[in-house]
Amino acid sequence: MISMFTKGAAEAGPTAPQSIPPAPSLDQFGERVVSTPSQVPGFVRNMHQRLASNEPPDDWLFMDILRLTEEQPTDVAVTLLRCAPTCDRAAAIMWKTIASSGTSTEKVLPTLLCVMDGWPMQKMYTADGDNKDVFALAVSFHSWPLLVRRLLLQCLSILSPTATYLPASGTGLTPALGAGFRGTRPAAPPVSPLASPLYAQALPLHVECCLWMVYPLQATRVIWEILRLPWCPEPFVEYSPHLLVALLYQVYASTEQMSEEVNTFWKKCQEEKGITANPNSFVVGTVKSFLYHLQCVNLLMALERKCAWDTLLRAETHHYAMGLLAREMRRVCQPFCSCVALRLLCRLSREEPSWEMASLAFLVEVLDCLDLNEWGNNILEILTKHLLSESMEMRRLALRGLVMLSKDPSMAKKMCSLSEPLMDFLRNEDIEVVKMSLSVFTNILVNKDILTSCPTAPKLAAALRPLFDSDNNQVRWLSIGLYKDVMESVVERGKQALKPHVSESLLPLFFHCYDENRRVAQTSRETLLSAVKFLKRRDLRQLLKLDDPWSFAEHVLAEDRSRAAEHLRQALPYLQSPQEPVREAAVRSIGTAGMLMRGQREELQVICEALQALDTDESPSNTNLIVQVMLDERATSLSSSSGSKQPGQQQMPCRRKQAGDQRGEAGAPGPANAGQV
Repeated sequence: MISMFTKGAAEAGPTAPQSIPPAPSLDQFGERVVSTPSQVPGFVRNMHQRLASNEPPDDWLFMDILRLTEEQPTDVAVTLLRCAPTCDRAAAIMWKTIASSGTSTEKVLPTLLCVMDGWPMQKMYTADGDNKDVFALAVSFHSWPLLVRRLLLQCLSILSPTATYLPASGTGLTPALGAGFRGTRPAAPPVSPLASPLYAQALPLHVECCLWMVYPLQATRVIWEILRLPWCPEPFVEYSPHLLVALLYQVYASTEQMSEEVNTFWKKCQEEKGITANPNSFVVGTVKSFLYHLQCVNLLMALERKCAWDTLLRAETHHYAMGLLAREMRRVCQPFCSCVALRLLCRLSREEPSWEMASLAFLVEVLDCLDLNEWGNNILEILTKHLLSESMEMRRLALRGLVMLSKDPSMAKKMCSLSEPLMDFLRNEDIEVVKMSLSVFTNILVNKDILTSCPTAPKLAAALRPLFDSDNNQVRWLSIGLYKDVMESVVERGKQALKPHVSESLLPLFFHCYDENRRVAQTSRETLLSAVKFLKRRDLRQLLKLDDPWSFAEHVLAEDRSRAAEHLRQALPYLQSPQEPVREAAVRSIGTAGMLMRGQREELQVICEALQALDTDESPSNTNLIVQVMLDERATSLSSSSGSKQPGQQQMPCRRKQAGDQRGEAGAPGPANAGQV
């Protein structure tokens, strides 16, 4: 193991520094030791410089790397990231040496994961208080053209005098409000010609923010170097869910948040290592390599077939790719998928989570893989939060999660408080949002021990009624079925307020009993039967049981002649239905209601509205034509008897369709059916 790295270290590399700091002292047994933690950074820099020199290292150096890493893993990792931000040849040797030991890797990997997850800046300082190396290497030299421009602009007084800059003294850094950092950095002496007072004055504060994005990219480079080994370190398998989530987050971050300074830094990495990929493509390649090491070959093949990687690389489709990844992982390797979902749940539970949409897109696909007894409350809290999000896509994802969660009876009881926002979604223009909201309500009310409260029942009934006439079959089916659940689950005190809504729904439910979709027709019959039972109308219930629908309709229309105009207007929209059986039922109801209106003040006005609606049917049935003749004759009689047109009356149609105009070739009903009006 050691000889493999020794050969690489002996190859030609960068010019060695003029002086190398002395190594730590030897103890009485000849082993090098570090007496205090503050000496660790110096020791790591010493080892890095020796490996970077042209002199071949001795085997003790590799043993020292492992021993020091096992004793001070965090300081070793942070120092190595800082002193070799581009992960040069010497740093790669050191990281691979660490990866050769399972114990060392297990101790240093959590630090790398924390860096990839976005450690606070203060955590990236070494034990000796150094904060200069990454600042010098990652920003100063690599971003010098950009910084020169800023310096010249300030010298010419073009920059705003109120802009925020680093202090000229170099004695510390206190960030502005909202900069994302807390506290003051320790003092650090200048380490390059660029660290002069004039340079420090010209350096804007946002460059420091860029460093926060450089560190995770550095850690990803380290993971990539380790994955180039012919074996996969055992700790990588143990930490695989956390590591995969961290890498996927880096795909998003390197796509969405790359600044000019970070891109400049990455170009330097490409020059040193011969990497051709952009940062986000490089991270995707690391993800692929990691999944290959985990032997997830079937998952990789499935993702390649569905072009998931290209989708993952685009900011606008990133969350769709995460959902696709979740579905494929659930199918191929469900235990691993569950662990990844728990890691994402932890991210979403943070006070200020990032990468929310992608994390939620993954989570909602695999909710049934998680133990809801343990995690259900956390998931419900997150979904409830995002249900009220300003982003419509986040609300859709939250609704998808609630649909899955509401299937669990214990979770359904805890979702009753969401009735108000869910009712608002029933009025949404997005049909998918409406369907998911209906599904959540249905899953909740299927539990017989969950009752609908007094204020909720009439509101929900009013919101459901327009959905009966939706163009979408599933929306009609779900809304009519949910209406039945509301009637059966309302508390006793709420029944009186619900009765007017149920009475008004009898005729629409009757029309939908003729729906061409069998599920909708069957559910409508069941809901209609439940409605007359709710209204305690034994007479209507008996007619339904006798399978005599038209007797039922005539009874409903005739029992209150004062509501004949209301019933007729209620039937008019169904004349526009694309389904012929529904139109036919509406025509017959209009004919019956027209006869019941005789003598009422608004009779002529309502008849004219009905004639205009009937006349719009391009392929009228025999029943339609007969009803038109009947209403036309009645309208003519009323008009002549009154001597003038009523106020607000619309112009009557002057054309009357004859029975000979019927569509014989289209297979319209015969005269026997027409005579039943």
